[in-house]
Amino acid sequence: MTKRITDTSIKQFLATSDKEWCYDSRRVEFRANPSRTSGTFYDVVYKGKRKIRTPLGKWPALKASDLFKRLSEIRAQVMAGERSGKKFDTVTDCGALLLWFVGHIESDKTFSPRYVENAYHLIHTHLMGCFEGVPVRGLTRHVVYTRFYKEKMNVLALSSMRTTWGGLEARLFVGG
Repeated sequence: MTKRITDTSIKQFLATSDKEWCYDSRRVEFRANPSRTSGTFYDVVYKGKRKIRTPLGKWPALKASDLFKRLSEIRAQVMAGERSGKKFDTVTDCGALLLWFVGHIESDKTFSPRYVENAYHLIHTHLMGCFEGVPVRGLTRHVVYTRFYKEKMNVLALSSMRTTWGGLEARLFVGG
């Protein structure tokens, strides 16, 4: 359904709808997170038949009214290349992906300082050594088992390994 997105309509959408996407007639889409407590605004551009979404910000940190007041300015920044981060397609190495994730959570104010500190420590202490140099497309359960679990078995308790992996998996691989 296409309509004008407002903060009120987002609250109503999150509370009553089971859909993932809400569309605005100004070429902006809102995607609800799985817990339906927040979401992300996307600018939508069509190149041929392909839809390209560029993240604009996260709600409720960025209110819909503020986004639409600054929409033309934000689009100009995107076109000038000032608001473009690394795209997942360009990251081929797991080490680079982990470093991108650290940069992402440090700059995104929706993550708590404690989470950022813990994730930074876990990535640099435990994960970088295991996954640096592994191609993203080559990351399988077997690679995680041999490069992470087997390597850390003598150093960490099983509960610590689960905490290390589980804390990041929810955000890194599910899209938190």
